[in-house]
Amino acid sequence: MRRDPAQWLSFSLAREQDPDLRSVLTRVLHTGLRQCGAIGLVAALLYVGLSVFGLGYDMTWTYESIVNGALDHQIVAVGILVVAALSVIGLVLAQSRCSLQEGRLFGWGAILVAAAVATFEGAVRGAFSSEYVILVYLLVVAIIPFRPAQVVGIGGSVALMVYLLGPSGPAWTGGLGFSAGMAKHLLFLVGGSVLVTGASLVLYRRHRSFGAAQASLQKKQDLLRRTQEVAQVGGWEYDPDADAVRGTEELYRILGLPAEQAFDRASWLELYAPSARASVEQALERCLQEGAPFDLEVSLVTAQD
Repeated sequence: MRRDPAQWLSFSLAREQDPDLRSVLTRVLHTGLRQCGAIGLVAALLYVGLSVFGLGYDMTWTYESIVNGALDHQIVAVGILVVAALSVIGLVLAQSRCSLQEGRLFGWGAILVAAAVATFEGAVRGAFSSEYVILVYLLVVAIIPFRPAQVVGIGGSVALMVYLLGPSGPAWTGGLGFSAGMAKHLLFLVGGSVLVTGASLVLYRRHRSFGAAQASLQKKQDLLRRTQEVAQVGGWEYDPDADAVRGTEELYRILGLPAEQAFDRASWLELYAPSARASVEQALERCLQEGAPFDLEVSLVTAQD
């Protein structure tokens, strides 16, 4: 059965109301904000380092010298500081574990601010390149889990920003008309928005599918945990390659041990009563060598003896 766009959007919004799914999407968001923040800071540092120390460009705080004719060998500190500030804010939001809505609003705002800075500086220099705006747009959308409808809205907002602040836009001419060059930029942005929206649709479905699977797994794990608590039953498994024993939360609680405590085979066997260790060791060895299952009733010694 096929859904029309309105039905799909309604279904998408309904699925996002699931608390477990939103929890997974929020974790994806936090990871994305950390990546955006790190990429932004590294890019700003590389740009300054390569421009000033590598190419010998001058650093200026304002656009005054560029407006006065010094088009070459000038980089403006204001734009770089804006990118660095946005990167730091993204890292802080990730560290503070912001909500999904807050992270999306920040991502939307960051794209608009970056587009405004790039468009304004390009207009001042007389060499505006809309592909840089598209790259920022694509990067943020790829990392932050926006819904496709939100991506369309972001694309429209970016196009409006470019129209207002770009060369021959109202900010420079005072009129609402635009030149053929501006029309080309806007068409390029519209085409880029269509492609980015298509990519975001694929990414969002992947996030949603992954989130639904993680949410289902989390529910099963929670059910298993509650069942173990009620029945006071724990479980464990042994990885012979790593020589590591891992137990469930309830098992560690029964034994009075911290859940993060690690065991190898020898230290795990010491938890059994001395009279039972040989039987457990033999049964475990037969299981490893021959695949023979075993069912033993033996005594364990807890941390409280």
